[in-house]
Amino acid sequence: MKTNPLRSILHRLIFLSLIILSGCGPDGDINEWRRLSQATEERHYHLYVPTGTLERNESVALVINMHGATPSPSFLPIFASFFQQVITGMPVHAAKNNYIVVHPQSRRSGDTQFWDTSDNVDVEFINGLVDHLISTLPIDPAKVFLTGFSSGGRLSWKLACEHSDRYAAIAVVAADRRAATACPAARSVPVIAFHGTDDPTVGYAGGLDSIETWAEEHQCQQREIIFQKADSTCEHWSGCNDESEMQFCSSEKAGHTWPSGPGSFVISAAGYGRTTYTIDATDLIWNFFKTR
Repeated sequence: MKTNPLRSILHRLIFLSLIILSGCGPDGDINEWRRLSQATEERHYHLYVPTGTLERNESVALVINMHGATPSPSFLPIFASFFQQVITGMPVHAAKNNYIVVHPQSRRSGDTQFWDTSDNVDVEFINGLVDHLISTLPIDPAKVFLTGFSSGGRLSWKLACEHSDRYAAIAVVAADRRAATACPAARSVPVIAFHGTDDPTVGYAGGLDSIETWAEEHQCQQREIIFQKADSTCEHWSGCNDESEMQFCSSEKAGHTWPSGPGSFVISAAGYGRTTYTIDATDLIWNFFKTR
């Protein structure tokens, strides 16, 4: 069987990233891998709780950060979720901004780990994980947020559509809404989305159509440009049902990457397109979430 050269390069780059970054995580009350058993299945997730959170016992926000489809070796079941930490730098960001962040692990199909939206297994896993975390940690149930890259973003859309009462807002990067093609009856969950115009994996048109359709379903009244610099433009929809809002940031000639992500150079080097550094997705996502 022929080896995919991009896959081989990505494996090597990811392993290099793991070696470089494995000892660079922030201190915290909790910074560890855990397992959660549900029905007949056991899943891994990484839990980061900022220093002092448990002692203060003040409720804080929870961000679930879901990885994209990632080629991964069978001997390392946490591979994709660790790589999502590398790409986004979210544990370090959470330490500075005092929120709990969790990186859950998807199922495996062949040599790839990705979120499967064709059934409800992953939906039930994420909902169950959130319930478990709320019951055991000082989390404000009204401040539970979802974000995801590629297939993780697609699962975020599905959860916002089918379980809109559970999530305060979602953020999607390089993803479309094909797993939730129509859900006008859902609560108008606030959404911020990011997409590169030259994304070779998930087409830009699908990403833009996803948020335009969501805004139309929830009767948003006004659309305006709120940021424009170099290769990036951010638009804002307001006057939506439930006093909601939407944002969409596009980056010209950018690919299937996380804007300004500290580990996105790995994806770019593997052939998935240019990374923009004009906007910082992790910063913008948290700024959007913390106002909910």
